Amino acid sequence: PSICEAFKQFIDSYFDYFHMLHADDCAPIVKAVNGALSKVVNTGLNQAIDNAPQLHISQAIQCSINAAYLATACDFFERHIVHHALMHQMRSQRENCKLQARADFFQTRIRCEDMIFELIDAKIDEFLSLSANFEWMPSELFVQPSEYVIDLVTYLETTFITMMFMPDEVRKAVHFTSCKHISSFL
Repeated sequence: PSICEAFKQFIDSYFDYFHMLHADDCAPIVKAVNGALSKVVNTGLNQAIDNAPQLHISQAIQCSINAAYLATACDFFERHIVHHALMHQMRSQRENCKLQARADFFQTRIRCEDMIFELIDAKIDEFLSLSANFEWMPSELFVQPSEYVIDLVTYLETTFITMMFMPDEVRKAVHFTSCKHISSFL
């Protein structure tokens, strides 16, 4: 992704600059990268979530996927910093090159996942409220399922498909809680 390439170039440029200064510590670089990731990228992602007039499930899913990816990208950035530090013979210890932004991105991912659960439950409630006059336990057997049920199932199938890039445990939890939410209504 473009953002990873931009940060890689930022790290490269920073090391070139520090090398010209004959600096021998990579702590300022780690601090700058961490600050940019946390205060600019993660804060921007959270502001996009906060400022959305009505966040859609697909937007919450995409934000979650992006936050998870950026948390994983922190490993690459750390390795890139260590590589440059070794190449420029700077004092660096691997543990001193840890980016705290990873934890911020994980928090954002969890926030998005929580929002996904809330948004799906709200949409299920919306579907179920439309069927207020529907007799869920009819006295006679119907050959066809209710249009309410068909619409709800179609919505859930579509939503679950959009979650294909989410971690398995999250997708399974959404499936389970959606079914539980519906069964508690019935």
